Amino acid sequence: MKFNLIRTFFPKFFTRRGMELDRKKYEQKLKTVKSNEERINLQSEFIQCTLREWQEWLMSIEDRELVNRAKKAGVYLDDIAYAEYDKDDMRSLRNSHYYLGEFADMLLDPIVKRQLTQAYRKRLPEYRKERIELWGLWMKAGGVLIGIIGGLTGLFAVYNKCGLGN
Repeated sequence: MKFNLIRTFFPKFFTRRGMELDRKKYEQKLKTVKSNEERINLQSEFIQCTLREWQEWLMSIEDRELVNRAKKAGVYLDDIAYAEYDKDDMRSLRNSHYYLGEFADMLLDPIVKRQLTQAYRKRLPEYRKERIELWGLWMKAGGVLIGIIGGLTGLFAVYNKCGLGN
Protein backbone atom coordinates (compact mmCIF):
# COMPACT_ATOMS: atom_id res chain seq x y z
CA MET A 1 0.00 0.00 0.00
CA LYS A 2 2.78 2.42 0.97
CA PHE A 3 4.70 1.86 -2.28
CA ASN A 4 1.57 2.27 -4.41
CA LEU A 5 0.97 5.71 -2.89
CA ILE A 6 4.60 6.70 -3.43
CA ARG A 7 4.47 5.34 -6.98
CA THR A 8 1.29 7.32 -7.71
CA PHE A 9 2.20 10.67 -6.15
CA PHE A 10 6.00 10.65 -6.38
CA PRO A 11 6.94 8.58 -9.45
CA LYS A 12 10.44 10.04 -9.84
CA PHE A 13 11.24 9.30 -6.19
CA PHE A 14 9.82 5.81 -6.65
CA THR A 15 12.00 5.09 -9.69
CA ARG A 16 15.15 6.47 -8.09
CA ARG A 17 14.46 4.48 -4.93
CA GLY A 18 13.83 1.37 -7.04
CA MET A 19 17.14 1.88 -8.83
CA GLU A 20 18.89 2.24 -5.49
CA LEU A 21 17.29 -0.91 -4.03
CA ASP A 22 18.07 -2.94 -7.15
CA ARG A 23 21.66 -1.70 -7.06
CA LYS A 24 21.96 -2.90 -3.44
CA LYS A 25 20.52 -6.30 -4.40
CA TYR A 26 22.99 -6.47 -7.27
CA GLU A 27 25.91 -5.69 -4.96
CA GLN A 28 24.75 -8.40 -2.54
CA LYS A 29 24.51 -10.95 -5.35
CA LEU A 30 27.90 -9.85 -6.64
CA LYS A 31 29.48 -10.76 -3.30
CA THR A 32 28.21 -14.34 -3.54
CA VAL A 33 29.38 -14.92 -7.13
CA LYS A 34 32.38 -17.22 -7.41
CA SER A 35 33.30 -17.42 -11.08
CA ASN A 36 34.17 -14.66 -13.48
CA GLU A 37 31.60 -15.87 -16.01
CA GLU A 38 28.78 -15.61 -13.45
CA ARG A 39 29.99 -12.11 -12.57
CA ILE A 40 29.85 -11.04 -16.23
CA ASN A 41 26.35 -12.53 -16.65
CA LEU A 42 25.13 -10.81 -13.52
CA GLN A 43 26.59 -7.47 -14.62
CA SER A 44 25.06 -7.68 -18.09
CA GLU A 45 21.67 -8.67 -16.66
CA PHE A 46 21.74 -5.80 -14.19
CA ILE A 47 22.93 -3.14 -16.63
CA GLN A 48 20.99 -4.21 -19.72
CA CYS A 49 17.73 -5.21 -18.09
CA THR A 50 17.11 -3.89 -14.62
CA LEU A 51 18.93 -0.56 -14.71
CA ARG A 52 17.89 0.30 -18.26
CA GLU A 53 14.23 -0.30 -17.48
CA TRP A 54 14.36 2.06 -14.48
CA GLN A 55 16.23 4.66 -16.52
CA GLU A 56 13.75 4.48 -19.38
CA TRP A 57 10.85 4.86 -16.99
CA LEU A 58 12.54 7.89 -15.40
CA MET A 59 13.16 9.39 -18.86
CA SER A 60 9.49 9.01 -19.80
CA ILE A 61 8.46 10.77 -16.56
CA GLU A 62 10.91 13.60 -17.19
CA ASP A 63 9.69 13.93 -20.80
CA ARG A 64 6.10 14.28 -19.60
CA GLU A 65 7.19 16.90 -17.05
CA LEU A 66 9.04 18.86 -19.74
CA VAL A 67 6.02 18.82 -22.05
CA ASN A 68 3.72 19.94 -19.19
CA ARG A 69 6.09 22.74 -18.07
CA ALA A 70 6.46 23.94 -21.64
CA LYS A 71 2.69 23.83 -22.17
CA LYS A 72 2.19 25.89 -19.02
CA ALA A 73 4.62 28.49 -20.37
CA GLY A 74 2.84 28.59 -23.73
CA VAL A 75 5.27 26.44 -25.74
CA TYR A 76 3.38 23.60 -27.36
CA LEU A 77 4.70 20.35 -28.77
CA ASP A 78 2.58 20.88 -31.88
CA ASP A 79 4.71 23.93 -32.75
CA ILE A 80 7.82 21.72 -32.99
CA ALA A 81 8.47 19.92 -36.27
CA TYR A 82 8.41 16.13 -36.29
CA ALA A 83 11.69 14.26 -36.20
CA GLU A 84 12.63 12.44 -39.37
CA TYR A 85 10.95 9.08 -39.70
CA ASP A 86 13.38 6.19 -40.04
CA LYS A 87 11.77 3.29 -41.87
CA ASP A 88 14.46 0.86 -40.72
CA ASP A 89 14.04 1.68 -37.04
CA MET A 90 11.10 -0.22 -35.57
CA ARG A 91 10.95 2.09 -32.57
CA SER A 92 10.37 5.35 -34.43
CA LEU A 93 6.75 6.33 -34.99
CA ARG A 94 5.53 8.01 -38.15
CA ASN A 95 4.39 11.63 -37.72
CA SER A 96 5.12 11.66 -34.02
CA HIS A 97 7.36 13.49 -31.60
CA TYR A 98 7.83 10.26 -29.68
CA TYR A 99 9.52 6.93 -30.19
CA LEU A 100 8.94 3.62 -28.51
CA GLY A 101 11.52 2.67 -25.90
CA GLU A 102 12.92 -0.81 -25.34
CA PHE A 103 10.47 -1.42 -22.51
CA ALA A 104 7.44 0.06 -24.35
CA ASP A 105 7.68 3.55 -22.83
CA MET A 106 6.87 6.52 -25.05
CA LEU A 107 9.96 8.74 -25.07
CA LEU A 108 10.46 12.12 -26.71
CA ASP A 109 12.72 11.98 -29.74
CA PRO A 110 16.09 13.53 -28.73
CA ILE A 111 15.95 16.14 -31.51
CA VAL A 112 12.41 17.15 -30.56
CA LYS A 113 13.38 17.20 -26.89
CA ARG A 114 16.29 19.53 -27.62
CA GLN A 115 14.10 21.85 -29.71
CA LEU A 116 11.36 21.89 -27.08
CA THR A 117 13.86 22.64 -24.32
CA GLN A 118 15.37 25.50 -26.36
CA ALA A 119 11.94 26.98 -27.09
CA TYR A 120 10.97 26.65 -23.40
CA ARG A 121 14.15 28.32 -22.19
CA LYS A 122 13.69 31.11 -24.71
CA ARG A 123 10.11 31.73 -23.52
CA LEU A 124 10.83 31.30 -19.78
CA PRO A 125 11.94 34.89 -18.89
CA GLU A 126 8.88 36.35 -20.59
CA TYR A 127 6.63 33.79 -18.89
CA ARG A 128 8.09 34.60 -15.47
CA LYS A 129 7.56 38.31 -16.08
CA GLU A 130 3.92 37.65 -16.99
CA ARG A 131 3.45 35.59 -13.82
CA ILE A 132 4.98 38.33 -11.65
CA GLU A 133 2.67 40.91 -13.24
CA LEU A 134 -0.33 38.64 -12.62
CA TRP A 135 0.62 38.17 -8.98
CA GLY A 136 1.04 41.93 -8.63
CA LEU A 137 -2.45 42.44 -10.04
CA TRP A 138 -3.93 39.95 -7.59
CA MET A 139 -2.07 41.61 -4.69
CA LYS A 140 -3.45 45.03 -5.68
CA ALA A 141 -6.97 43.63 -5.97
CA GLY A 142 -6.60 41.97 -2.56
CA GLY A 143 -5.33 45.23 -1.05
CA VAL A 144 -8.28 47.18 -2.48
CA LEU A 145 -10.71 44.56 -1.14
CA ILE A 146 -9.16 44.68 2.32
CA GLY A 147 -9.26 48.49 2.23
CA ILE A 148 -12.96 48.47 1.33
CA ILE A 149 -13.73 45.99 4.12
CA GLY A 150 -11.73 48.12 6.60
CA GLY A 151 -13.48 51.30 5.49
CA LEU A 152 -16.92 49.72 5.80
CA THR A 153 -16.03 48.38 9.23
CA GLY A 154 -14.95 51.86 10.34
CA LEU A 155 -18.11 53.46 8.96
CA PHE A 156 -20.25 50.85 10.67
CA ALA A 157 -18.44 51.48 13.98
CA VAL A 158 -18.94 55.26 13.69
CA TYR A 159 -22.56 54.75 12.70
CA ASN A 160 -23.21 52.64 15.82
CA LYS A 161 -21.15 54.94 18.09
CA CYS A 162 -23.17 58.01 17.13
CA GLY A 163 -26.38 56.25 17.97
CA LEU A 164 -27.68 56.27 14.45
CA GLY A 165 -27.97 52.51 14.41
CA ASN A 166 -30.56 52.39 17.25
